[in-house]
Amino acid sequence: MTFAVAIGAARVLGATRVVAMVHSDASRERAMAAGADEVVALSTDVDELTGRLGSTPFDVVIDSVFGVAATAASRVLATGGRLV
Repeated sequence: MTFAVAIGAARVLGATRVVAMVHSDASRERAMAAGADEVVALSTDVDELTGRLGSTPFDVVIDSVFGVAATAASRVLATGGRLV
């Protein structure tokens, strides 16, 4: 549910691309229903997860868990980007 709020907030604040990271197929479906443009399966390997996020830098990353996902997200932040 947390990602649904984050996706909605991102849209309201003008995000043009929202990518959700999820653990399960059920979460994937919920993220897509909440409005995510893309959904990336979480991994315990930072390099693999960073690759899954693609090469387009992100201006803002919202991460309520931190750990491997936050490390990967920090690698794809745009200059001046924010990790929340």
